[in-house]
Amino acid sequence: MKVPQNLNNLILQVKLGKITPQQGLNLLVEDIQTFPFLYGLQQYDEEFKSEFILKLLQAGPGFFERYREENGQFKTYIYSLIKYQIQDLLRSMKKDTIREKNVEKMSVMDYEESIDKYSKDEYNLSFVNFKPYKPVKTELPPYLRNNPLLCDQNYKKLFSEKGKERKINKLKKTALVLALKSCYYLTDENCREISKLCNISYESLDTVVQELKDSTNRKEAKFKQLQESRDKSFQLKCMFNEKLNEETNENVKEKLKKNYEYHTKHWISKNEILKQGSVLPSPTNKKLAETLGICERQVGYYLQNAEKIVNAYVNENAQE
Repeated sequence: MKVPQNLNNLILQVKLGKITPQQGLNLLVEDIQTFPFLYGLQQYDEEFKSEFILKLLQAGPGFFERYREENGQFKTYIYSLIKYQIQDLLRSMKKDTIREKNVEKMSVMDYEESIDKYSKDEYNLSFVNFKPYKPVKTELPPYLRNNPLLCDQNYKKLFSEKGKERKINKLKKTALVLALKSCYYLTDENCREISKLCNISYESLDTVVQELKDSTNRKEAKFKQLQESRDKSFQLKCMFNEKLNEETNENVKEKLKKNYEYHTKHWISKNEILKQGSVLPSPTNKKLAETLGICERQVGYYLQNAEKIVNAYVNENAQE
C-alpha cells in the first residue's frame, strides 16, 4: 500500500543531489494526487484539483531553492505554499467565471442584434391587428442621411440611381459595408484597396476605421478571454490524455478519463462559439448605419446578400 511522502526527507534528497528539483516536484504532485486530504484539497472537485496540479507544474520546482531551513520545517513551508496557491486559484477561477458569464451575455446581445434587422417587415404584425408599416424618411431611397460620419464628397456619389452606374455603386457599397464590419482585421493595405475601389479618400476611410475599432474594444477583450479559455481547455485536455496513456492503475485512469472528457467537451464548445462568430470583435449594425448615414436595414441587407450581389454583377458582365 502506498504511503505519503516524507516532505522533510524530500528536500533533503534534493539538497544531497539524489534527485533533481524537477523529480522532487513530480513526487510532490504524485503525492498530492494520491493523498489530496493531506494537503487540504479533499473538499474540492476534480476540475479544481486538476487546475491546481497544472498551476503547480507550470510554476516549476523553484520553491525548493527558495526554501530556507532557518524559517521552519519544509513540511510546514509546503503546506503554507499550497494553501496560498489554493486561495490564488480560487480567486482566478472566480474571475474566469465572471468573464465567461460576460461572454454568454455578449452572445445573447449579439444574437438579439442579429435578428433586429428582421424585426421590421412589410407589415408591423400584432396578434389582433395588422397595421401597414410606414417607413420613416431615413428608410426611403436613396437611403443616405445628411450627416454620415464618413465625410467624403465622393462617398455620396455611391448613392447614384442611374442605370449601370447604380449597379456598380451597389457593388462598391457592399464591399464598403463588409470591410467596415470586419474593421478589426483590416490592415493599412486593405484600407488603401477599399479606398481605391470606392474612390474615397484614404484619410477619411482610415479615420472611420479607427473609430469603429475603438467601438469594439469591449468585444475584443471578451473575444480574447474566450480564446484564452479555449486554449487553456486544450492544454488540459492534452495533459490528461498524456497521463491517461501512461497510467496503469485502473482507479486513477478512471479519474483521468473523466478529467480528459470534461476538458475536451469544454474545448469543443468554446471552439464552436468562436466558429459561430457571435463574439467576434466587430462593430454593431447600428454603429455602421451611423457611420455610413444609412438605416440599419440597409446594413443588414448588404451583409446578408453580399454574395448574391457580387454574383449577379459578375454574371451580368459575363453576358455582355
